[in-house]
Amino acid sequence: ASKGAFFDLYIERRPLFEALKELKHNGYQLIYADAHESGALKKDVKTALIMGNEGHGISSEIKPLCDDAVCIPTKHVESLNVSVAGGILMYEWRNI
Repeated sequence: ASKGAFFDLYIERRPLFEALKELKHNGYQLIYADAHESGALKKDVKTALIMGNEGHGISSEIKPLCDDAVCIPTKHVESLNVSVAGGILMYEWRNI
């Protein structure tokens, strides 16, 4: 379904800290995925979802920039693959 669509995407590469500060300046709420703590997703606000390393989460430099955290409750696993977790969180956000 995405055959060739990748070639029409605009991709920009720059330091994450700088990009997040600009998003915040432009009115985005920054929400990071966490294994343990969670707030409420708000659909009526421009949102950037920050996904971290599966083993360590987001860096301590990035966390203070964020407005809130969100987690996926799991019973028998410590963490999910970051692409799977991102898909679940975006699906849930869309269905608020």
